[in-house]
Amino acid sequence: MVLLTEQERLYADEYCLVNGDSSSHLSSLADWTAEKTYTFYLAKKLIIMIRASVYVQNASGAGRITVDGIPLWSTGGVNGYTTVASPDLYIVLAAGWHTYNFDCAMWSTGSGGYVVINGIYIGQLNFNDLLNSGPLDSGLVYLPFGNQQTLIDQNITIPASRKLPCGAIVNYGLFIFVVASDITTSSLTRKTHMKNAGEGDDSGKINVRLYLNNNESGWSDRHDDDADGVSANASYGIGSEGYWYGYTPPNQTLNIKVKALCSSARNAECWVFVLLCPWIVPPVSYDASVVDLAFSQGSTFYAYLEPLYEDLTKASKIGMKRFKSFGDATDYYSVVSGTGILIHTYTLDVVDVVSAQWVVNPSGNVVCISYIAVDVR
Repeated sequence: MVLLTEQERLYADEYCLVNGDSSSHLSSLADWTAEKTYTFYLAKKLIIMIRASVYVQNASGAGRITVDGIPLWSTGGVNGYTTVASPDLYIVLAAGWHTYNFDCAMWSTGSGGYVVINGIYIGQLNFNDLLNSGPLDSGLVYLPFGNQQTLIDQNITIPASRKLPCGAIVNYGLFIFVVASDITTSSLTRKTHMKNAGEGDDSGKINVRLYLNNNESGWSDRHDDDADGVSANASYGIGSEGYWYGYTPPNQTLNIKVKALCSSARNAECWVFVLLCPWIVPPVSYDASVVDLAFSQGSTFYAYLEPLYEDLTKASKIGMKRFKSFGDATDYYSVVSGTGILIHTYTLDVVDVVSAQWVVNPSGNVVCISYIAVDVR
């Protein structure tokens, strides 16, 4: 037998840049103010992972993260005594110097009120088969009365499926991060709403929608900049965010559009970061096939799944969905799940290789596929 293996996670490029830092407190009324700034050099194009949480105490305010001045994430309007955690933010940056700002804004406060950013994490990593687009900046886009306008229209060419030791790539994990904002200089206001498919537009708001290959897609999560319901200092803390996770197949042109509509004439701007990689599993809650199985009958398949930012539950399964499913116990011949480094080994001696599927379920967490291999008979 011959063992054919491929490493997908490129450990030599991994490095922790910031781990668990916090910003200073913004304790007076102010628009976006950089409370923590870092500048790092990248020797080559790499993935940057960023994570943080924002705490608002007895106030109305917001926190956000910018990369080289481009907004990547925002909490939207937050009030009371509230913590809002960012998702795991994965973006791709070119070689060179990059600056990461952690900003706070506060537009209303009671006694002792403040906004602070905690748990700041920045790391660099790398994988095979990495694609990206962005940062994309729409610039100023005029929204005439009641007419939807396109802010971003971007095509991404996904190459034909690459052959691997055990099969070929059938899906890329897709991460899209969007921040949108009112930029009407005569009267800046927190009035941007990220809308899901099928939802009606909100009067007097900038309604922002995401389209993939011209089909409207609901956000995996979103935060509106006026979610706190406080209208004081309406020009402070402007910017809403939405992000989308899922999969897209190879050998196609993926079109991403962001569109906006407002019932009054406004100016809008949005910024978009896109990452695609088959080996970074997006935090969905369903089974998904990443690689098909194509090797000699009787061979042994291997897959290594690992945590990224958090060590949470994940699962790897081999089998096939039946016309009537009774759950994993009758759909899959082999299932492994758990935390830590998950090693899935299964010999397809009786089970037909061409009929079986290998699927991964991250249970709503971001995980990665670090190695795949087949011991060929």
